[in-house]
Amino acid sequence: KDLLPLSPHQEQIWLHQQQAPEQPFYNEPVTITLPEQVDVDALSVAIGHLVARHEALRSRFHLTSNGVTQSFASAQSAAADVEFIDLRHMPDSVARNEAIQLAKRQARKPFDLERDSPVRFQIIRMREAEYRLDIVAHHLVFDGVSMYRVILPELQQTYRALTSGGQPGDAEPAI
Repeated sequence: KDLLPLSPHQEQIWLHQQQAPEQPFYNEPVTITLPEQVDVDALSVAIGHLVARHEALRSRFHLTSNGVTQSFASAQSAAADVEFIDLRHMPDSVARNEAIQLAKRQARKPFDLERDSPVRFQIIRMREAEYRLDIVAHHLVFDGVSMYRVILPELQQTYRALTSGGQPGDAEPAI
């Protein structure tokens, strides 16, 4: 397994994280509301495909004698952390409040950067045709540009391909 050095910016974030590892200072939460029927299995497969495609989403960070380095789980062994929660049994107002609390809990949960995947996914079913997708990623591997220009478009494209009987693209991501 190759160990690669961090960029100076990544080193700074890593150092800050080590000073208060129980604090989620660098957690980047995003919630997407899906006002439609969702194929949860296909969405989970699409998320797994996304994680397999992007090695940054499979990063682990290590303190070694050479400084802080990063390694990447193999695409074949990487399993996306996707949690599914069904809140349809709750009244609307209670379910909405519970969904917000669940998203906050995910956003506040620190990452163990040496062992954990640096991204977590949570699918919440609110009603028959209403879902929420909560994504929390560590800023070492994630920012707003990557979310809205890479992650979400690829996730949508892969999900649509899977639900229309197609296969997700296997082309390597552009550098």
